[in-house]
Amino acid sequence: MLFDGNIISFGATKNNIPKNSKYIFSLCTLEPRKNLIRTIRTFSEFIKKNNIDDLVFVLCGGHWDMFIDKLKKEISSLDEYKDKIIHVGYIDDEDLPSLYSNAQWFVYTSQYEGFGLPPLEAMSCACPVITLNNSSLPEVVVDAGIMIDWDSDKQHIEAYEKYYFDYKYRDEMAKRGFERSKQFSWENCANQMINVMNNNL
Repeated sequence: MLFDGNIISFGATKNNIPKNSKYIFSLCTLEPRKNLIRTIRTFSEFIKKNNIDDLVFVLCGGHWDMFIDKLKKEISSLDEYKDKIIHVGYIDDEDLPSLYSNAQWFVYTSQYEGFGLPPLEAMSCACPVITLNNSSLPEVVVDAGIMIDWDSDKQHIEAYEKYYFDYKYRDEMAKRGFERSKQFSWENCANQMINVMNNNL
């Protein structure tokens, strides 16, 4: 157990998510910059405010040892909502498409990012995205997801509510994200690199 029972930790497949539970998904390294304490806290406030009992938060990825105690303390403070946070640790690449595709939405609101590949992966699986509105993410996501201030509890909760209660909007963002992701193929990347090199000759 990674968090001595405060977070349920088990093998890395989507089959470990409780049956009949909808889930939101986050994939990142567990470290301070990833804003996980705010993300988890606002999730618990969101389900408490709206009396939601059919949704869990699935958190995937490795961790920084120096950050674990702080995150553990935050999870413990959630009282009856701590069991709504499920950590599945490392995920094999072959399992990721299913986890993205079956999630209600994907959350990635780091303090800052150089590029942010996970939101793009989520969009390519038609998974609606909530991400930050700074660094490179606005250029990646454009209008194909909800972009918020990383340090705003209010905006996190409102974004969760928008996706949870407005399924038509959620479906629309899934479609937009999928179409947007097509702009970021390896072929396009290679062609752009060739153009840059040719222009510098």
